[in-house]
Amino acid sequence: MIDEKIIKKVIEKALKQDWNVLNKYNFKSTKWYNGKKAKAHAIQYLIKTYHKWIFSHEFAKAYWGKEWEHHLEFMVLEDEPLKYLEKFL
Repeated sequence: MIDEKIIKKVIEKALKQDWNVLNKYNFKSTKWYNGKKAKAHAIQYLIKTYHKWIFSHEFAKAYWGKEWEHHLEFMVLEDEPLKYLEKFL
């Protein structure tokens, strides 16, 4: 079972550090969602699909900045990568 609270905090940190995922999935401009609703919808989607983006270079660059490659290498080796991410919240 995944810890949704950890994933949500990880997502929020990466978004604050210019992770451009909202544009990638076009959550910013839909006719059903706008503003806070779009962000909340995007976060829920990302929580459910974290396994698709957690090891992406784009995410790692936003989450760790200049040392992203170093941290991504270590996270890949972890049995519980979410616990590794949690250390940097």
